[in-house]
Amino acid sequence: MGSLRSRIERSLNKSWYSQPSWTKILAPFSWLYGLLARKRRERYAREKHPVWHAPVPVCVVGNITVGGTGKTPLIIWLAQWLIRREQRVGIVSRGHGGSSSFPLEVTPETSFQLAGDEPLLIARRTDCPVIVDPNRTRAAQRMIELHDVDIVLSDDGMQHYALDRNLEIAVLDGNRKIGNGKLLPCGPLREPSSRLSSVDWVVSNGCMTHLVEDEWVMQYRVNGMVNVADESRLTVAEFQERHGSRVRAFAGIGNPCRFQQTLLRESFEFNLEAYSDHHVFSESDFRGSSDEVFVVTEKDAQRIRNLQMIASRVWYVEIAVEFEVDVNDHLTKMFGGCGLSVDVNL
Repeated sequence: MGSLRSRIERSLNKSWYSQPSWTKILAPFSWLYGLLARKRRERYAREKHPVWHAPVPVCVVGNITVGGTGKTPLIIWLAQWLIRREQRVGIVSRGHGGSSSFPLEVTPETSFQLAGDEPLLIARRTDCPVIVDPNRTRAAQRMIELHDVDIVLSDDGMQHYALDRNLEIAVLDGNRKIGNGKLLPCGPLREPSSRLSSVDWVVSNGCMTHLVEDEWVMQYRVNGMVNVADESRLTVAEFQERHGSRVRAFAGIGNPCRFQQTLLRESFEFNLEAYSDHHVFSESDFRGSSDEVFVVTEKDAQRIRNLQMIASRVWYVEIAVEFEVDVNDHLTKMFGGCGLSVDVNL
């Protein structure tokens, strides 16, 4: 069943960005989805459904499309930016794939089976308190109960209107944009593209989408190669000198093409084996000769650490976000508008 579901998901995802004619049969469902989504948002806007207002600012980093756009790397970068400016940051997430009783506080030692891969990655990279719960409101409430924070960042949850927010940041994939521009299930949109005009900051990953007038571009920078088993680090040059540039690459993420582009920029030679998002790897996935070296994304690494037989041969690519222009003034003004005093000079 899982394999069938993965094939259906991949087929739909491909159709959203290649615009085959058969997707027109899904148009009535997209119309119904759009109607229900609009009615739901209106009910929350009028507070006919309960909305929780946190005692500290809440910033949602999300998207309007299904699939990976780069929200998690931006959350990590944003948390580090705020921490450098002496802000106490708490992060809430859905915990996709986790099987714990929620809400759950995530530490670097929490298993991905309980927390999901992205919250574990965030906890490891930011050292911030992280709470996961499919109910973002409940996660934010637990964060406020347990930790003295100045701001709560929500990893995704733009459509979770039960949690009031002071700021919204929408992340777009610069290459794929919004696909065919249709709502689910005919296209990849969770909400109409007009929703972008209501958010506080639109960030495009990789290149401009030209969907909005005020758009900022972020890029991925490779920090280095990290061994999954012992966390030893090498630069890309050191890694290729020791192991060569030919590797086997694996990706169980929403947009494996972006990982492929990263490897190509770093002059790797590879065959990429792509799996569905949040794929739970097993040692059988890595069958091959005993001298092969495997390269994965940092998100995938969270699901591979417990595979002791092969973990020492697996390296992940650690990336960081950088912007084409200085964003400090913009962010200082944006966060200042919701009551956070941050020093632009730090």
